[in-house]
Amino acid sequence: MQLLNYTLVTLSSLSFAVQVWGYHWHFRRIGRRPPRLHALSAVSVLAFTGQVVALWPDRPLLMTAWASIPVYCAGLGLWGWSARTAGSRRLSLAFSDDAPKALITGGPYRIVRHPFYAAYLLYWLAGGLPPAIGLLPARASWLLRSAWTRRVARSGNLWLAR
Repeated sequence: MQLLNYTLVTLSSLSFAVQVWGYHWHFRRIGRRPPRLHALSAVSVLAFTGQVVALWPDRPLLMTAWASIPVYCAGLGLWGWSARTAGSRRLSLAFSDDAPKALITGGPYRIVRHPFYAAYLLYWLAGGLPPAIGLLPARASWLLRSAWTRRVARSGNLWLAR
């Protein structure tokens, strides 16, 4: 079972590293970072830490943990597809006040209006699947991220681009 734990910790860490990379190098910042983005960053780090604690190799996992592997992979794949489709356009970072310069309609944007957000949601969902009964850190990470999900939902139609 430890192989599963190591696999999930690796996938969680890789997914989080991709998000951090995107934050620093893929998305462009407009002006100063708003306080909401500081708060979101802090919650993300805490939630990631909760995932790693819950998935650590000495922790027992439920059978649902196996379902996390394809969900993590789907999130990573969607993130990569979205980044490749956006290319050098350098989309604005979350909570930016600027208007988009162009509407992207190819790649995952044909299906999902905000594919980066959908990829993030897949990552956080994958982290919430494997915790053992009575183990709260990964569940807490999922709950912390639900506030972010509501924010995304209020910002526009998350799923359908049409």
